[in-house]
Amino acid sequence: MTHKRKIQLKIAFGDFQVRFILSVLALSLFVSTFLGYKLYNIERENTKILQIQNEMVSQLVGEFDQGLLLFVVLIVVLQAVALVFLIVHLMQRVAGPIYRIQKELETSIQTGEPAQVHPVRKNDEFQEFFKVLQLYVQKFKNHD
Repeated sequence: MTHKRKIQLKIAFGDFQVRFILSVLALSLFVSTFLGYKLYNIERENTKILQIQNEMVSQLVGEFDQGLLLFVVLIVVLQAVALVFLIVHLMQRVAGPIYRIQKELETSIQTGEPAQVHPVRKNDEFQEFFKVLQLYVQKFKNHD
């Protein structure tokens, strides 16, 4: 019988996580929007120059400008979505172990028993910290 491991993503959006996501997203959107605006204005200037020469050419270039604007907006939106997913993924690697140890310590305080410190997942951060903490807890368990 095969046992499928259930993967569950707990997103605990604490104040720090929300502020971090919003600040990185705001900075990225500001830079992307500014660069997109500059690119669009350069193309609009080229369109004005071409309007002097030929009306048919200026109509084609105007359609290109609309396509360019749509492309820039699409890139900015896709970048924002990708950044949110990347930030949430990276924050989970940091916040997950901290959340776990916080819950284990709270349980230890309530029960009066030493904390049960389990190793963190392979891709989580703080691998060394949890190893040292586990040794620390084991030392005091054996001391009693």
